[in-house]
Amino acid sequence: MTLALYASDHFRYGVQDPLQAARYGYQGARADYERRYREKNWTLSEYLALTGEFVGEDPKSVHGHRIPKRGCLGEADRAIYGTNPQDRKDPVLDLETKSLQQGRRAPAWKQADRTWSACMRKAGFHYATPGVAELGEDRRRQELKERMNGSSHDHDEPSALEKRTATADARCKQQTGYVRTVHAIDVRIQNQLIARHRAQLEAQRRWNEDATRTAGEILENRA
Repeated sequence: MTLALYASDHFRYGVQDPLQAARYGYQGARADYERRYREKNWTLSEYLALTGEFVGEDPKSVHGHRIPKRGCLGEADRAIYGTNPQDRKDPVLDLETKSLQQGRRAPAWKQADRTWSACMRKAGFHYATPGVAELGEDRRRQELKERMNGSSHDHDEPSALEKRTATADARCKQQTGYVRTVHAIDVRIQNQLIARHRAQLEAQRRWNEDATRTAGEILENRA
């Protein structure tokens, strides 16, 4: 299986819909992404020109034109933002991560994990937290053994075991009120973080607004 990270606010607390979990396992975020963005098969020249991601002896120019730093996407970013966004720390993403980290240490969140875990044990699955279940190191070991034994399963798709686990996970979240509990904790901590970092967030908002205005001006000039 190809490992890739797909993020979605709909899956901030993991799988929640048993029907969706039964179909996609823990890969609902990937399925959501693929529905929104159709896959494009780039030629090597197109990909290098777009991203500037070179490997080894990859050519550094296309059709006689030198590929700019981080490719055409990087050039567009610099035209709009004045720099590469990847070089700038985004306080929104940073605080989103911090709120989860702090939330998971809260006693009420830990109790929600324990209640969820007890529900999962009744269903035959032994995981301390939803995050451990989603990571599924035990499933990965089993799937590796199956591949070594010549399994014909399409490893880009969730296995039957993953689907069963994710379905039980979602059902236990519903039965225990897990998402309602952890969401309330998450919101409380986010509000505290927003209050403490308001100046940074306001600066980011202005930066985004400036970039939007610049992009609009570029499009108008090219119309």
